Amino acid sequence: MRIRHFHVRPNIPKELAPLEEIARNLWFSWSWEAVQLFIRLNPVLWEQSYQNPVLMLGKIPQSDLEAAAKDESFVAIVEAVYRSFQEYRKRPSWFQEAHGGDAGARVAYFSCEYGDRRGAPIYSGGWGFSRATT
Repeated sequence: MRIRHFHVRPNIPKELAPLEEIARNLWFSWSWEAVQLFIRLNPVLWEQSYQNPVLMLGKIPQSDLEAAAKDESFVAIVEAVYRSFQEYRKRPSWFQEAHGGDAGARVAYFSCEYGDRRGAPIYSGGWGFSRATT
């Protein structure tokens, strides 16, 4: 006997497609405009999903997505936030700015326990910073 798992997800309209990419990058967590998109989409589900946009998009009713796709102001905000996200991704990272010439550097970073957000409870242990170049 084989057990199969099926994951049924809502079909995100093309007008809202950028939401998936935004949801899968932690950038959303420090962009209040991005967070507001998900809150506006369905505030109750945002809280029920522990402010996790990936989980939320997997559970949102199709009717909510279709209504949002027809809302010109919401679609315009999605496009504006997505442009900001794309601009952010084009900028050099802090490491590239500080150590741009160290392209071959190997870096290991260890942090104390932390939880980034309710929607992304990442807990890592350890202390230290190590940098070795070859």
